[in-house]
Amino acid sequence: MLYFRDFEIGRSVGRCEIPADAAALCPGEVGAMRSDTLSRADLLALLMRGYCGIVTPRPPGNIHAGQSVRFLGNARFGDVLEMRIACVDKTEKNDRLWLCFEAGVHRRAAKVLEARMTFIWAA
Repeated sequence: MLYFRDFEIGRSVGRCEIPADAAALCPGEVGAMRSDTLSRADLLALLMRGYCGIVTPRPPGNIHAGQSVRFLGNARFGDVLEMRIACVDKTEKNDRLWLCFEAGVHRRAAKVLEARMTFIWAA
């Protein structure tokens, strides 16, 4: 279990590879797809898939309290993207444990998106 005390500001939480698999992102629609380029919604789904794969196991009861995303490039179905997450802030405020992560998703050497995600951590 990853507890609040386990995270250090400025430290990497981890990395993973995320396949941009059309069948997983668009079940039932693969043959009818109009583009081989991932939509922003697809990229957000991959962002959350990567987060769930890296920041695990999480205590039950966490709240995803905020998120900002910058789209910086494109990716295609069939690409294998790399995601890296780091803890950039942690604080206790009003008896709640707040964690902030920065995530970068890359296609080869190019950054496709960067995100900042804020959570109220349960334990």
